[in-house]
Amino acid sequence: LKKYLPEVRPRLKVNSAATPLAASFRLQPGKIAAPFKTGDMVLCHTDGINEFTNHKNEMFGFDRLHTAIRKQHGSGPAELIEAIYRQVISFGGGMKAEDDITILTIQTL
Repeated sequence: LKKYLPEVRPRLKVNSAATPLAASFRLQPGKIAAPFKTGDMVLCHTDGINEFTNHKNEMFGFDRLHTAIRKQHGSGPAELIEAIYRQVISFGGGMKAEDDITILTIQTL
């Protein structure tokens, strides 16, 4: 994500091949190690964020998501979630969500 977030310390992007939560079969997750500093934040989201469409059938997409994250640099987890949610809904222009919109942030103390 460094190319998307140049003003912050390089981040680790994880493209997981793990089974989704609530699946009915056994998970065999891999191990990922990444150094975290106080105040670092992890953001997880479902595809309902980047796949949210507007009246032109355009998706919100990863570029808009990364822009939303950059605009909130220095915000806390709750503010980041609220800002992303508002931008996704605004982008949709009144369109109803066809998938869940889930965002989880975790910040180190």
